[in-house]
Amino acid sequence: MTTTTQLEFDDSFEEHVAILYGELEQAIRWDRPSILLAIYSSEFIRGDAEDALTAELNKLGQTVIQYPVSGEENADIALHLSRYPNLQQSVFFVSGLQWGGGEAGKNAYRALNYRREFFVDHRIRVVFWVTEEEAIALPNFAPDFWAFRHRVIEFFELPTPKRTAEIEDEFYWASNEERALRQDTDSKIAFREALLKDFAETKETLAARAELLDTLASLYWAKSDYEKSADLWRQTRRLAERLKDTRLRVNCYSGLGNIYRSIAWYKRAINAFLRASELNPAFIPAYTGLGIVYRILGRYDEAINVYQQAINLNPNATLPFIGLGWVFLVLGRQDEALNSFKHAVELDPRLISAWNGLGKTYASIGRSDEAIDSFRQAIKLDPSYTFSWNSLGNILVDLGNTNDAIKAFTEAIKINPKSVPSWNGLGDIHTRIGQPGEAIVAFQHALEGEPQSAEAYNGLGFAYASHGRSAEAIPNYLKAIELDGKFALAYYNLGKIYSYLGQDDEAITSFQKAIKLDPKSGIAYLSLAACYRKQEKSAEAGKLITIARQLMEREKEYYRALFASVCGKTDEALTLLKIALDKKQVPVAWVRRDPDLIFVREDPRFIALLAEE
Repeated sequence: MTTTTQLEFDDSFEEHVAILYGELEQAIRWDRPSILLAIYSSEFIRGDAEDALTAELNKLGQTVIQYPVSGEENADIALHLSRYPNLQQSVFFVSGLQWGGGEAGKNAYRALNYRREFFVDHRIRVVFWVTEEEAIALPNFAPDFWAFRHRVIEFFELPTPKRTAEIEDEFYWASNEERALRQDTDSKIAFREALLKDFAETKETLAARAELLDTLASLYWAKSDYEKSADLWRQTRRLAERLKDTRLRVNCYSGLGNIYRSIAWYKRAINAFLRASELNPAFIPAYTGLGIVYRILGRYDEAINVYQQAINLNPNATLPFIGLGWVFLVLGRQDEALNSFKHAVELDPRLISAWNGLGKTYASIGRSDEAIDSFRQAIKLDPSYTFSWNSLGNILVDLGNTNDAIKAFTEAIKINPKSVPSWNGLGDIHTRIGQPGEAIVAFQHALEGEPQSAEAYNGLGFAYASHGRSAEAIPNYLKAIELDGKFALAYYNLGKIYSYLGQDDEAITSFQKAIKLDPKSGIAYLSLAACYRKQEKSAEAGKLITIARQLMEREKEYYRALFASVCGKTDEALTLLKIALDKKQVPVAWVRRDPDLIFVREDPRFIALLAEE
C-alpha cells in the first residue's frame, strides 16, 4: 500500500516579503539594527517587492528611503546612512553596489567591510537589494560585513503558468519512449498495480517491487498525478537504497525533478536533476531536465551549457539537440536553432518536438512553406497532438489562409475541447475576418477552459475595440493586465484604445509601460511617437521613431504601414496597408479606427482602399 504525501511548494513571493517585514518589525519594536539582503533576478519583481514591503512599513510609521549607489561619491554607504536624521523612523533600501566605482567597482564593498560596525552602533535598519552577481561578490570583497548580515532572502522571478505550460508543451512527447508512456496509461497502471498486489514483501521480491513502483511512478507522472507519482518515487528510492541500486536511485531523482519542474518548484527540480547526474554522470535525461528548468527561468547560458555537456557525453542523444534548438530560437539565433533541430531529425525522424521546432524556426525567418511541411510532418507522426495543429493554424493565419487555419484550430478543439490556445487562435481569426460575434464566443470558450487566461481577455478586448465597442474593450484589457502584470501587448492595446478615444495622457502611460516590459517592442515606441506627434512634440516623437525604425524591419506589413504613416510616408503606408489587408492581418473595422493611421486617413486613396474591402 502507498501512503499519500502532500507535495510542498517553494515559498511564495508574499511569504518572502513577509519574512523581510517580520525581521524589520522586530528590529523596530526593540530598537535594534537589521541588515537584510534581498537577492533578485528581475527589476520587475524587485519593484513589486519594494512596493509591498513599503506599504507594510508605512503602516508602522516608518519612512522608506531609497539609496541607490551611483558612484564613488556615495559609495561609503554606512557613513552616509549614519548621518541621516530620525533613524528610528527610517528603513533604507540600498541598491547598485556594483556601481560604487574604484578598481573593478569594489569601492562600495570595501566601504561596507570597513564600516560594518556603523550599522550596529547607529541601529540602522537596511535592506540591500542585490543582483545575483552582487550577492556573489559580497562575501568575497566584504567578508566581515557578510558575517554581520541578519537574513538573506531570494526573490527569483518565476514565469507565469502560461509560459511554463508553453515550454512543457514544446517538449511533450519529445522522446518516443515518453510518447509510448503516455498512451493507454490507465490500463498500464491497472495491470502493474494488480501485479504489485501479488508480490509478498520479501527479500526476494524487493527488486521486482522496486521496478514496478518506478514504472508506476512514471505512468502517474504522465497522467499529471504528481502527488501520487512523487509518493511512488519516494518509495522506490527507499527500496533502491536498501538494494544499493544506483540506476533506480537515478531514475527516482530524475523523476522527482520532472515533477518539481511541472509544479514550478524550480529550486528543488534543479537539486534533484543535479543529484541524478552526480550519481550517474552519463544519465542524459538529468541534463535534459535541468536544461528545461534553466530555460523556463530564462537562464539561457546555463541551459546551453548543460545541453552541450549532454551532447559531449553522447553525441547520438536526441533530446539535448531539441533542447538546444528551442533555446536558440528564444534567443533569436535561428541558424543555430535550425541546425540543432535538423540534427535531431537526422538522428531520429520520429521526433515530434523536433519537427515542431523546425516549423517554428522556419516560420520565424519567413520560410512559410517549409514551416507548414514541418508541422504537417509532426501531425502525421501523431494527429492527436494539439500543439502541432495550433502551430499549423498560426502559420496559416500569418499567410492570410484563414479557411485552412480555422480547420486546423477546429481539429485541435475536436482533440481537446478545452484547449485554450486553440480557442484563442480561432477567436483571433474571427476578429481578423470581421466576425466579432464568433470571436467573442471563441474567447469565452477559452475562458471556460482557463478562467485566468490573460490572452483570452486581451483577445476579447481587441474583438470589442475593432468594432467600436471601446467601453467593453477597456475592462477586458485591464483584466488581462490584472492577471498578467507583465503582459506588454495588453498594455499596448490599452494604449491604442485610449489614443483612439483622445485620452492621450492615459495612452502615453500605457505605451511607456509596454516599453518598460518589452524594450524591443518597436510598435510600442511607434505608437508613443504618434501620440507625441499629435501633441506637436516633434523632438520627442523623432527620438522614438529613431528607436522604432531599428526594431520594425521584421514586423508584418500592417505595422510597417503604421510606421510609414507616423513618419509621413503616405505612399509607402498605403502600399503596405494593401498587402496587410490582402493577408487579413487586421480587421478592416480596426483599420478605420487605428489612431496611428490618422496621418493618412483623409487621403482619397485610403478611403478608396477601405471601400474595396
